[in-house]
Amino acid sequence: RAADEAQGALQALYHAVGHEDGLELLVVGGTERSPRGTENGVGLDSGVPAFENALGLVSSGLLSAAGVRTVCVAAHPEGIPGVPPSVTTQALRDKAAALQVQGIESQAVTQFSFDASALRQLVDSLPAMGIGRASLGLVGPVKASVLAKYAQACGVRLLPAGENGAEEFAYSPEALLRELSAGRDEDDGVELSLHVFPFGGLKTTLGWLESSFLNKS
Repeated sequence: RAADEAQGALQALYHAVGHEDGLELLVVGGTERSPRGTENGVGLDSGVPAFENALGLVSSGLLSAAGVRTVCVAAHPEGIPGVPPSVTTQALRDKAAALQVQGIESQAVTQFSFDASALRQLVDSLPAMGIGRASLGLVGPVKASVLAKYAQACGVRLLPAGENGAEEFAYSPEALLRELSAGRDEDDGVELSLHVFPFGGLKTTLGWLESSFLNKS
């Protein structure tokens, strides 16, 4: 969006939501090559340059002016197809640094993953970037065929099918969660939380959350 449109939207949100504790936003870049309403990177209506990526908005100063206290930024434990790992790592580091200068807390929010090692490696890298919070993306119970489609679309590696591959819901994140818990260093300097992708349906996902060991610990 053009800078003036973004500023107007942030101000409206600031006043509508309330600002006693400040706003918390998730800022992600899009994949559209020619943003709507722009021509050659310039807003058609206002002549104000549009943001080329999430870092452009993060670095603009608009977020701090709108009372934003925390910005959640995208992190990819397994990288992005076609993008060198060094590029995605540097992008995360640059956004965290830009937020820190403005006194805004940053939190990493990850793409879903089935690889505990990749998730742990990402978490271990965050303190050096000045990021002290992370929300790890998991997938709730889902049919194998549905899971494969989402994984392919998002560039996420699937684990080999297990013995329960013929069941209606072939995947459940229980094993991944236990592996993450077992290998967790409580003093790693990162406050962890989870967000769940309900690819198997909201009802199924909520049912799993109510019965999983997460609700019993």
